[in-house]
Amino acid sequence: MSEAKHTPGPWEYGVIPEQYQTYCFGARGLLFGRVVGSPARDAEADARLIASAPDLLAACKMAVAAVLYAQTVDQSGSFDATRAALSAAIAKAEGGT
Repeated sequence: MSEAKHTPGPWEYGVIPEQYQTYCFGARGLLFGRVVGSPARDAEADARLIASAPDLLAACKMAVAAVLYAQTVDQSGSFDATRAALSAAIAKAEGGT
């Protein structure tokens, strides 16, 4: 897994009161991205999801480590699909394929 090339978390989201249906996301108090949506609940949900991305990536990395550990005990290969899915999601988040 490569080193992070994104702004490290934690991220947050908020609303720009002067701009109708505009939600922002960012890190360390700097809301730098914008999600504009209709209806507003979609934009808020998208902003929340984007803001959670660094946490989700960290959780996936922890899960891969747990799966790799579990595979040392259970040699059946039952964790292969889980590990593959998690690894693919991590690679996509880090700019891979």
